[in-house]
Amino acid sequence: MRDASTDVLTRRRMLVALGCGLLPLPLQAFASPAAAKLTSRRAQLCELISNADEARRVGSLYRARFPLEAAAEELTRRIWIDLAIEDTDRGALASALERRAREQFGSGETVLVRGWVMARTEARLCALYE
Repeated sequence: MRDASTDVLTRRRMLVALGCGLLPLPLQAFASPAAAKLTSRRAQLCELISNADEARRVGSLYRARFPLEAAAEELTRRIWIDLAIEDTDRGALASALERRAREQFGSGETVLVRGWVMARTEARLCALYE
């Protein structure tokens, strides 16, 4: 008769199996739904960038200037809050970004990065595009 305890995958056995490549589980299998949603939103936001090289340069300077916002998760959250949108359609996101940039220019919520005066949300978007 076989002991049921031998069929149990203990944490140690699982770690050994993962380390040996015996359990090819993607890391996303362990991610929380909230983390997966943030990752998806970040990808959707990054699709709005049309000039990747310039976005990287501006983004790097923005992250250095505002280190509390430097993490991708933090930037994604702040941008999504700024856009005040639930729709994830690319067109809707682009429209929301344009609307928010106009609002921020009107209210003076801008930053100077690399000689450019930018709406804060635009600068954050560049910073998100590492």
